[in-house]
Amino acid sequence: MAYIQDINLPIVSDTKIISKYSFDADNKKVVINEPFDNILYIFSLENNQMIYNPTAKGFGGSCEGNKIFLEYDVTDYEDFYSLLIVANLNKGKEIEILLKSLIAEQVKTNDFLKLILT
Repeated sequence: MAYIQDINLPIVSDTKIISKYSFDADNKKVVINEPFDNILYIFSLENNQMIYNPTAKGFGGSCEGNKIFLEYDVTDYEDFYSLLIVANLNKGKEIEILLKSLIAEQVKTNDFLKLILT
């Protein structure tokens, strides 16, 4: 059995380890059963293998609500394998900050927006 400290992961304060999930290896599906904004990555702790990282070629997948369909072939894995699932909790906050900064920048150069928003 691998432990979290065995895997060198950039986990920051805005992330959360997901512990409530189900894994269906035959259908390459993970179902998350707790709140999250987006999944950063998923590792199999049975073999220290990354199985999901949306920014890495061959390790992406698709998300439908709380379901993640993996691109990586896990069909030889078992449903009981322990997974390390790392989720971002502040995606909405990051978008809000980005939009506020974009609007603030536009207000500086657009007289109409200055009139409406200030």
